Amino acid sequence: MRKILRAVTLGTLLAAWALVALGTAAPAGVQALSCSYTVEPTALAAPGTVDVSGVAPGATQVEVQVDGVNVTTVQSSPVTGVWGPVTIAINATSAVSIALPENYATLPCIGNGGTEVVKVNVGGGSSSLPRTGASGTGTTVRIALVVIGVGLVLVVGARRRRRVPA
Repeated sequence: MRKILRAVTLGTLLAAWALVALGTAAPAGVQALSCSYTVEPTALAAPGTVDVSGVAPGATQVEVQVDGVNVTTVQSSPVTGVWGPVTIAINATSAVSIALPENYATLPCIGNGGTEVVKVNVGGGSSSLPRTGASGTGTTVRIALVVIGVGLVLVVGARRRRRVPA
């Protein structure tokens, strides 16, 4: 009788666990409310175009903005929320951002780099390595070598002094 009672109890617990596990899982195709996007490339040698794509809540009108001005609007997929890529023209260094409708006003749309605004740099690129501005490094190195030499002489002299009998 105890074996039957244990088996029924165990079966009931497993059934309850399965109901809770199945009841809390999201149905297939349902996405969480999030918004993210990428801008590629983020550096242009001269004025040109960039591609913007991302993920927003499903069936949402997504506004792509350059310096706060709407340049195009695209609809996200109703199931996955994916949108783009859309190609936009960039003539000078600009800030690209995404705007969602009022019902998602509190939902931030995060771009590359983890911020809501992605900066696209145009021109000004240099092919040389950056300079540090230091001009007296040779003198500094010579002084350091002299100080190390003096310190070495003092250490060797102090050790010899200990070895010489008084």
